[in-house]
Amino acid sequence: MYPPRGLQKRKGLCYTDCNRHEPVWCAEAHELRFFVLLYATEGYDSHQRTYTLFFFRIYRKTKLKDFKNEGLPLMQMIPNQLETLVQNWEAIYRYGTREERIERAGKWLPYYSFLSKQAAGQPFDFSFDPTGFVSTLICEGILKPDDTLLEIGAGNGDFALRLAKRCRHVTALEMNPAGITLMQRRAADYGIGNMNMVCALWEQYEPEQVFDVTFISMCPAICNIEEILKMEAATRRTCCIVTVLPGSYDYHRRAMMKELELHPAGMMTDGDRYREILTAMGRNVRVFSTETVSRHDLTLDQILAQYSVYFGIFGISERDAQTYLRGYFMRNAENGILHDERRMRLALVTWNVN
Repeated sequence: MYPPRGLQKRKGLCYTDCNRHEPVWCAEAHELRFFVLLYATEGYDSHQRTYTLFFFRIYRKTKLKDFKNEGLPLMQMIPNQLETLVQNWEAIYRYGTREERIERAGKWLPYYSFLSKQAAGQPFDFSFDPTGFVSTLICEGILKPDDTLLEIGAGNGDFALRLAKRCRHVTALEMNPAGITLMQRRAADYGIGNMNMVCALWEQYEPEQVFDVTFISMCPAICNIEEILKMEAATRRTCCIVTVLPGSYDYHRRAMMKELELHPAGMMTDGDRYREILTAMGRNVRVFSTETVSRHDLTLDQILAQYSVYFGIFGISERDAQTYLRGYFMRNAENGILHDERRMRLALVTWNVN
């Protein structure tokens, strides 16, 4: 049965069918990466292409002979691998139980409050779209003028306030009281009356309505299948996740985490993994990406203020943190200044729930 009749051979690597919209078998590829790249460019519909991509993710290092004799079409084999993907997701990010996630969130609260106090002293510019994703939501028709939107983990309102200008109503969910206070102040200053702020964790929040769009940015709350389904249950049309892509970093934060051998649990899921999981669930996923690189200078006082609080999340006392930070600054600063670089590779992951 290998290869099926009517297939065209491409570069001696695999067989593809340019005419029929159905799964095909590889005959000669040593790895499925070749099959996927060709299959995805031969005009197949998005449903089959996304499942093929998932198959590639699972079997990218598996020899063809290991599954060639299963006697099942690709589309029948693939859904059975979702459990493996989910297990790998938890193994890598270590989110833990709902109770563990709630406890971990409490450890982050002092740092979020610190960031809110910093932001409170800075002007807020509605015309500036730092990631470009607000414009993407509008231009792609994902967010419409008459929509209602729920933002999960709204922080200081960087997205929520801008999105409220472009839709009928926004509910901003945020666990940090300082962030809620700052959002309320900014909304009042700029005459935004179509926002509702809720001070709560996503894990403890039960939506009282269904929203046209649900949105989450740089927040690890959507961390398993259960939370994806909860997000979808609160959504009438489109779910949106803004998160990092592999290759993002703050140069000195990364260096210090490595020196201190910190490997924290429960960090943000990257955009590639969300796409992988959602595709395996049968969702039709769209991903928009952007990348920025910025450089800025830090003084010792700035380093001490920020990272003493940040390292406290991981159980390092303020005294120990400051001792380490002074030493790190002395080793790496030039003329009393630490030159830092941030590379942010971000993804906006969207999918419709119906």
